[in-house]
Amino acid sequence: MLAFDVEAGEIVFLKDYWRADVDGMKKEGEIYERLESNRVPNIAPFGKGNNVHDHATLTHTLRNEKWACRSREMVPLRHYRMSLDVVARR
Repeated sequence: MLAFDVEAGEIVFLKDYWRADVDGMKKEGEIYERLESNRVPNIAPFGKGNNVHDHATLTHTLRNEKWACRSREMVPLRHYRMSLDVVARR
């Protein structure tokens, strides 16, 4: 979605989603930073990004409840937001 970066005074692309919060899983923003530092072409420049404070699922803690779906592994999820500094080009 489009968002307004108040500090930069520009419109940016905002990505808002729930990501798996497991050991070894990198945040998407960290991956974008690494791609940029290695000068990978044709990617939008990373703006800002991090987990949303105190937004995490608890579903994985309810695994043993009678009503829970036992056929699937449940992992904790974290609410994550990041921005990319290019929305579109002509």
